Amino acid sequence: MRNICTSIVAMFVLAGTVHAQPVQWTVAEGGNGHWYEYNPTPTDWHSARSYASQQGGDLASISSVEENVFIHNLVPHAAWIGGTDEVQEGDWHWSNGDTWDYTNWGNGEPNNNDPTYGEDYTYIVGYDHPNGTDFWYDGSVWTDDIAFVIEWDHDPSIKQWRIEEGGNGHWYEGVSAPDGISWLEANEAANASGGYLATLTSAEEDQFV
Repeated sequence: MRNICTSIVAMFVLAGTVHAQPVQWTVAEGGNGHWYEYNPTPTDWHSARSYASQQGGDLASISSVEENVFIHNLVPHAAWIGGTDEVQEGDWHWSNGDTWDYTNWGNGEPNNNDPTYGEDYTYIVGYDHPNGTDFWYDGSVWTDDIAFVIEWDHDPSIKQWRIEEGGNGHWYEGVSAPDGISWLEANEAANASGGYLATLTSAEEDQFV
């Protein structure tokens, strides 16, 4: 469960700006309430995980048939998820620490098919993949042409300036207002959400926001 947002930032964005949007697997539809985002940028597993961490999440873990279907529906071809056995060959685990109690490997997988470096990282194949859909495969440290899926256990639009990073522990949300909004309207919206417009009391906080 995420903490209550204590600060809200009203941000203005250009109409027509396009970027990937996280999607929530809601409890109402049988999900876990987590948020997921398919990022189409081709990269290697470690770079994908590093980016996910910078965004406050991790590569997706999958613990059920239903979650596998949900994530598969986000992926058009192939995407890294958080499974890895890089520490001990054959000992697979999720990078975010979730229990490894469900798998959906493709036929003959994982096969560790790189004779030099092995294949220690998991990706899920999407609906147009030639090897079928929704199965998992293991990839090498040199595989750098696969997209990835990020998972958050909280709404990723709300970000915490963490104390261990020199912050104040408060939470901030950038709110899109493509048609413009007055200060009074922004203030009312912030108060209605249980927060207030951001107060920037240092150069560090200004940089974070």
